[in-house]
Amino acid sequence: MQELTLFVSGEANKFIKAVKYPVIKHDTQEHLKEVLRLIMVKIGLRAANFPNEIEKAVLLSHIVTEYGNHTCEEIKLAFDLAIAAKLDVKEVSCYENFSCLYFSTIMNAYRLWAKEQAAQIKNEPVKEEKKEFTEEDKKEWIAELKAKENLVLAEIPDLFYGWMNLTNEKDYYERSMNYCRHQIAEDNTSFAYKKTQLAEFKRQEEEGFEGAFKILIINTAKKMAVFHSLKEVK
Repeated sequence: MQELTLFVSGEANKFIKAVKYPVIKHDTQEHLKEVLRLIMVKIGLRAANFPNEIEKAVLLSHIVTEYGNHTCEEIKLAFDLAIAAKLDVKEVSCYENFSCLYFSTIMNAYRLWAKEQAAQIKNEPVKEEKKEFTEEDKKEWIAELKAKENLVLAEIPDLFYGWMNLTNEKDYYERSMNYCRHQIAEDNTSFAYKKTQLAEFKRQEEEGFEGAFKILIINTAKKMAVFHSLKEVK
């Protein structure tokens, strides 16, 4: 007797496949950056208007915090659907400003679409519950990065600072400020924009950091604390 199977649409199948990947908060930052670059090209964002290092840091932090339980494949699917006018969004164009607000607009519309897809698939298991990493999982991942010869800050997940029970981020604030200042100076943006960013950085350095710069410095300091703990650098 032929086995009966539940019929689902092509889009529902894409949804089922997309949610089977590791969630963003358990994925690598490099993978997320790669997906974001792909999306920016797809929506027609000009290279000159790609987010700079400061804006990227804020955007990545926003995505991990607000959409960390989604997958990178879901992000790609969400923007593919938006471009094809299959999501309930008034405007797909970001008008050369790929901001946290713009990203949230697309992803929130995707969430509504995904909810409908899950309902149509009836009682079939659609999205497996993503279990939290066990202590053994954490130890293995930490050991893997510790053994890596050419480890860079961008490869260190934000989760590691908490996993390793570190509390010394403030010890790295000065190094983080110098590092961030250098990153801004080396950023591949227009000279005028770079000059403005450096001037604002200098002002906040004297008067107190806030907003995007403050978030960037704190996150970078945490990564530095993790890096030096992994490599036992004094």
